[in-house]
Amino acid sequence: MTVSSRNRVRSRIVVENVVDRWT
Repeated sequence: MTVSSRNRVRSRIVVENVVDRWT
């Protein structure tokens, strides 16, 4: 797994968590 891929996945998880909090 490349660092870019890992950062992308982590960013996506963070975004999902934020959306979950806002909804």
